[in-house]
Amino acid sequence: MPGNRLLLVEDDDDFRHCMADNLLDAGFEVVEAEGGSQAMGILERQTHFDALVTDIQMPGRFDGNDVAKRAKSRCPGLPVIYLSGSPESLTNQIDRCDAFFSKPFPSSRIIDEIRRLMNLSAVSLRTRHQERYSEPDVAEVLTSSRVPVRSG
Repeated sequence: MPGNRLLLVEDDDDFRHCMADNLLDAGFEVVEAEGGSQAMGILERQTHFDALVTDIQMPGRFDGNDVAKRAKSRCPGLPVIYLSGSPESLTNQIDRCDAFFSKPFPSSRIIDEIRRLMNLSAVSLRTRHQERYSEPDVAEVLTSSRVPVRSG
């Protein structure tokens, strides 16, 4: 797996702990936040995550959309997976996301989706890095070299 660190944001303690245990068993490193405010604090202190899994509706100042916007501003291309226990009321409330799961759901489904999104994200980042920092052709380097040649 190219990366395995994710931020899990969920205000229901039992659901969050159960989900975190399943994700840990699947080989992920999980950083838990019990709500939007705590997640915002974590995002200020920790900059590297390979995916964000967040509930949408949470009590407090920040909801899942707020957390996703902050996370994506700090880590462009970060896969975002939204969760909700009442998806029918959220039609116009969520921003673009990579995946959506209506609670309850089998843990195997979200684990497979997280892995798929992390792989896609890693390929995308690698491609952007290669385009930005591709090594020049050896012939280009030799013909454009301005280094004086000294003999003898």
